[in-house]
Amino acid sequence: MQIDFIGLGNMGLPMAVNLQQYNHDNIVRVFDTNDDIIKTAQSSGLNIISQADIGHHADIVITMLPSGDISQKVIIGADIAKNMNPNAIIIDCTTADVATAKNIADYAASYHITSLDAPVSGGINGAKAGTLSFIVGGEKDIFDKAHPIFTAMGKNIFYAGDIGAGQTAKICNNMMLSMSMIGVC
Repeated sequence: MQIDFIGLGNMGLPMAVNLQQYNHDNIVRVFDTNDDIIKTAQSSGLNIISQADIGHHADIVITMLPSGDISQKVIIGADIAKNMNPNAIIIDCTTADVATAKNIADYAASYHITSLDAPVSGGINGAKAGTLSFIVGGEKDIFDKAHPIFTAMGKNIFYAGDIGAGQTAKICNNMMLSMSMIGVC
């Protein structure tokens, strides 16, 4: 299985490394715009691709980016689905909003592929340890198909419902954490 991973920041790089180490039958190809991060990824044994190669013959594309706007620019703006394999899956792990998840799902559907919104919780240490929590929205059968990918990077994988439900649950989680922190302060 070919997996393209886009966004190798503090959390993305260890997620990609864990994904590669989990199943050596997977070919994990990575991209980031930061040259220093690319050098670190190469030294970690990951396969580097160019921006033009993102999605080419990929079975899964995973994004872990700073915002929903950037996710949409990378996924939709670069038209990465046009060269993905049939029955491929786009998994956006970016913490964004419901509209972003639905826009990406509509875009994927136009190529007869599917997407999951799967924001994460657990921070940098969780990414490094492979203990992240994923809150996933999308079709249940696609979630089931992608479940082994999530377990390569995390320990707690929650199916929240249809597209956008992962983002909704993550937003609620963040609000509860904020209220708790306010109470502690």
